[in-house]
Amino acid sequence: MAYFAEARKLVSDTNSVASSKLGCVFPMQRILQLNDGHPAETLIGGLLPETTYSVSIAAYTTKGDGARSRDKVVTTSGAVPGKPTMMISTTAMNTALINWHPPKELVGELLGYQLQFKHADEEKMKVMNFEKNVDHFTVTDLYKGATYIFKLAAKNRVGLGEELEKEITTAEEVPNGFPQNLRVVGLTTSTTKVTWNPPLLAERNGKITNYTVVYRDINSQQNLTNVTKETSITLTNLKPDTTYDIKVRAHASKGAGPLSPSIQSRTMPMEQVFAKNFRVSAVMKTSVLLSWEVPDSYKSEVPFKILYNGQTVEVDGHSMKKLINDLQPDTNYSFALTNRGSSAGALQHRVFIRTAPDVLQSKPISTYKYIHNGRFTLTLPKVQTSVPVRWYYIVVLPIDRTSNILASRLKSPDEMELDQLLEAMSQGTPDRRQRWQAELLRPYIAAQMDDLPDTFVLGDEKNYKGFYNRPLSEDLSYRCFVLASLEDGDTKKYAASPYSDEIVMEVSAKQQDEPEMLWVMGPVLAVILIIIIVIAILLFKRKRANSPSSKDEHSIGLKDSLLAHSSDPVEMRRFNYQTPGGR
Repeated sequence: MAYFAEARKLVSDTNSVASSKLGCVFPMQRILQLNDGHPAETLIGGLLPETTYSVSIAAYTTKGDGARSRDKVVTTSGAVPGKPTMMISTTAMNTALINWHPPKELVGELLGYQLQFKHADEEKMKVMNFEKNVDHFTVTDLYKGATYIFKLAAKNRVGLGEELEKEITTAEEVPNGFPQNLRVVGLTTSTTKVTWNPPLLAERNGKITNYTVVYRDINSQQNLTNVTKETSITLTNLKPDTTYDIKVRAHASKGAGPLSPSIQSRTMPMEQVFAKNFRVSAVMKTSVLLSWEVPDSYKSEVPFKILYNGQTVEVDGHSMKKLINDLQPDTNYSFALTNRGSSAGALQHRVFIRTAPDVLQSKPISTYKYIHNGRFTLTLPKVQTSVPVRWYYIVVLPIDRTSNILASRLKSPDEMELDQLLEAMSQGTPDRRQRWQAELLRPYIAAQMDDLPDTFVLGDEKNYKGFYNRPLSEDLSYRCFVLASLEDGDTKKYAASPYSDEIVMEVSAKQQDEPEMLWVMGPVLAVILIIIIVIAILLFKRKRANSPSSKDEHSIGLKDSLLAHSSDPVEMRRFNYQTPGGR
């Protein structure tokens, strides 16, 4: 059995029917697939736009056609216009003249046009609507050396048609604006770190290729320069306790722009140096690892203080690192290191960071809880971010089940000593990494990957970019998490997932019953052993009482007793010289 569909055009002026058998015959094998209850469907082509049709379905076999279904009246929708023609020409007055013509494929009446345009670095487009008799428009106030995107579509009663998209780039010129917000973000006795923002978009006049930082000792007329492609730089080899005048300018392909207004910064005096190279070693979503160096001459036992967000944390200066917890994800922070508290005039080092976004919100999971043959399969979390990720790490934490100290102490991977992970990541050769991983209770990295798969097998004994995925031990339990290394310049920024549930070796029912059986059978065996010992003692005494030597001793004693109480010589002779019959 097969089916055919018939569409008949309804002629509106006479209300008569013009029949056109537009058929689609289903092959037999497709009909057999209808047994699951799903409806059959087909596409009837060759119809006219904005036209009313009566559609019916009928089944047929080799014996003939079956009855037709009831007619279904449908009206096809109209077609939208095709792409119009658009020409764009720029002028020296920062304008663009746009001309257009109607589309070659036009269905129905043309009602007008819609033009959209924007700067390539902007998000929202400007929208302009025009009547059908308008065929040009002039866009003014374009930036020099900038790229713009234009989209044009024609519209009819059905709606907007296909868009025609074009890009233009205006001519570049020398920047006429200077970098914004020049500021100092770090100081030592011989270095000053400065940062800034690019010139205003309207003043760049092209793509900024690099920046020149101009600085000098205020007591000297000689300018020094440094060139960088970044929006920050550390000026080195400066004199201690010296004030410097600092400026910066931007460069495009056509030349350099004007210098920014200057700022002044004074390096630290030599005698006041208590720490140097205060820096951010690693950033997580809720924690940051700060580190510094202490000069050999610094012997004070007074603790350092770290100031941030209105809080003060004391730290041993000779520890040269501090993990700050309980921060908010994707938030800006400023940290100051001082040896004199927050009082006025305190000497400080300062760094600025932004915590990592929360890109891994769910933990690695598995439907099966136990380790099997040294392996365990995890379902990895989904990454929820548009932030570029350098690579992903699978981090494993072994746990001693007898103490379970690690599991009770750490609530989140952000509370780990990040330098342990950094040390694992920085191990140079695979051999060194494997030696580092050989310490059973030390956190280790099982794999490094460019993309995060849906599942991952812990303990498969493979190498992933130099990290050995060692088999899991039956004597330990484990927790793991996924660590994403985010792209953020030179800053080591990481986002970690929550810990997985604890992964343990499966214990059989027999193994679980053995300790309980020992407690029950132990006392029973002890009682049986005591009974056996008592019986043995009793048997030994009885045997000894029935032995021949005991009988002889008894008869000798009886004999002496009778002799002592007898005075008859005949009786005494009978006892001393017994005949065989008397015995």
